Amino acid sequence: IAALGAAASVELSPSEVLGDGSIADRLSHLRAGSDVYVNMVKTSFEHFSEVAAASASLSAAGFRPIPHLPASRFRARGELHELVTRLVDSGVQQLLVVGGNDLRERLASGICVYAGAGGLLQQEADELRRRGIRRVALAGHPEGHPGLGGRSAEEASMRLLEEKVDSCLQAHLEVVVASQLSFDARCLVAWLHRARCLLNDRAAGSTNVQFHIGLPGPTPLARLQRIADICEVSAHFIPSAFDVADLDGDGLISLEDVLERLSALELAATGDALRQAWARHASVEQEGRGRLPRLRRGDFARLLAADAAASAGQRASTPPAEGRKTLQRSVPGPSTFVAGGAPLGAEDVGKTLVRPDEVVLALAAYCEAEQVDGAEVALNVFPFGGLPRAMALVAELKTGAWPEIDVDLERGHS
Repeated sequence: IAALGAAASVELSPSEVLGDGSIADRLSHLRAGSDVYVNMVKTSFEHFSEVAAASASLSAAGFRPIPHLPASRFRARGELHELVTRLVDSGVQQLLVVGGNDLRERLASGICVYAGAGGLLQQEADELRRRGIRRVALAGHPEGHPGLGGRSAEEASMRLLEEKVDSCLQAHLEVVVASQLSFDARCLVAWLHRARCLLNDRAAGSTNVQFHIGLPGPTPLARLQRIADICEVSAHFIPSAFDVADLDGDGLISLEDVLERLSALELAATGDALRQAWARHASVEQEGRGRLPRLRRGDFARLLAADAAASAGQRASTPPAEGRKTLQRSVPGPSTFVAGGAPLGAEDVGKTLVRPDEVVLALAAYCEAEQVDGAEVALNVFPFGGLPRAMALVAELKTGAWPEIDVDLERGHS
């Protein structure tokens, strides 16, 4: 957990970076040289001036800016080349290449020279390298790209990601995959395990592909649910799958609870395999004169991680394409909700803030089991509830103060 926090990054809007006060002070809980994504949600090409200025400010403060580069913004290749030179002059060495929320509409209007992030990279990866870019970040979708069909298009989404990774590697660019939000810890770990296996096979002989796992900072429940709805990711496990399975709300899960909620939890293991997995992770709880095995939150996160990795390992490669899927519609991403550091609205004041405990615990369990360090997998925080809260969360991660881990000293489970 501490390693995930130590390597954490954050996404900001240009207005947040260029706002009042020192950006170094506002990001003081990030270590020197940390990555900071700079989003571009305005649709005007002129907005790149703010992005470049924000990148220069971050670079001067000792951070590594990763500005968003939406393919939909460019009418001609020359516009891209000039912009990249400008960004490099601002201290940028890495870019997040995305299609853009309005890609489909601009393509239909004939005012976009690139067919998407993949098309831009196929044409320009070598040029990006020549102009000073050393690393490219790519969007990953644990639940499938909603514009391609969401869960029904997980394979198509992975295939497109593989193609973009290939374009980068062929140009000798380093690659990091920045994941879309997912509140489903099991789905997220399964995607991560499979993506690591597939993409690092393609990167054999070069630096491993890195992963920045997107997660929300402390955010009111209603706001998170709105974000999930608009971004078209599942809100079923907000705040956690544990709460779905904890039928009596006592903070403990029995085997019967898991079996009753089996379809809702979407576990791959069933029958005897599930009972064996449950027994491996359960702690011993005292109840009257009996001693009954139960799952605590930490135990349950480990079970989710193990179940996800085992099921993902059974799909070691993407199946042959049955015809290339194309973007059916544009869907907003989480960057839309990373505003200029705006405070919580009046409707949110006094409400309990949701933290992504289960996602972090499951990721930590997976990384521990697979011996993955912070250089390969790290967290990327979306400060939906404000930057100060997000930075406080990073500080607690680094010290191990959050998330709280249940520990059974007798059996050594956590």
